[in-house]
Amino acid sequence: MQKKGAVHRPFFVAQAMTAGPFIFGFYSLAHAAFALAALSLLPFVPWAVLALFVVESITAYDNLIIVLGRRIGVGAVAQRLNRQRFFLHAVCIGLLVPVYVSIGAALDGAGMNSQGFAAAGWLAAALIGGVGFSLQYRKLRRIMPINYYGCLRYAQSVHASRRYPGYEYSDSELAQKPAPPLASIVTVFIGLVISCWVGWSTGFWLPFAATAFMLSAAALPAETWGPLLTSAIEVLFSAALVYSLAVVI
Repeated sequence: MQKKGAVHRPFFVAQAMTAGPFIFGFYSLAHAAFALAALSLLPFVPWAVLALFVVESITAYDNLIIVLGRRIGVGAVAQRLNRQRFFLHAVCIGLLVPVYVSIGAALDGAGMNSQGFAAAGWLAAALIGGVGFSLQYRKLRRIMPINYYGCLRYAQSVHASRRYPGYEYSDSELAQKPAPPLASIVTVFIGLVISCWVGWSTGFWLPFAATAFMLSAAALPAETWGPLLTSAIEVLFSAALVYSLAVVI
């Protein structure tokens, strides 16, 4: 019988609450493998490969910090490492735009195989990084520890089901709402447009399908199994981009 006041969780989520370190450990290794796989393409499209390597390495680091959270423990070190996660994602996620551009250029998509289009991709990455830093990271409010599927992670908000045991939350922390990840939203939207253009002009639709699937993760429930599945979708998304870059160059 469930105790009064206990938070009900689906069976899958309840199991994930204890398996989190293994799950996110796998995600970290997967993204590290994608980063290394991207490096194998370095002689062909060096700048796009380095951009993808940076993003995949950051995602691997993100998951690794989640896995190591309980070992590090609540405190200044864990908070600093988690702030680094927010900073790196906000500033570097836009580097995916040149990857989409390179895929289109390699396929000789309409208007994509030009220096102007390549320059526009890098300019977009720089602007997204600027937006991420100024409007997302610099406005990052207090982050607090949460129980993230059995792991310790710092986040901008906490739900009743995610309270970290032993940590006393203030009223302001409990009332705080997360700010939207503007840099990620803009990057995925631009990637969707470019990949649609690639698919329409060349018939290669894998990047578009992967990006649309990634975009659909925004509709998943944030307080139950949604973030766990979003991380799984990120693995599939990354695999699709690495594979796409490998087969078109």
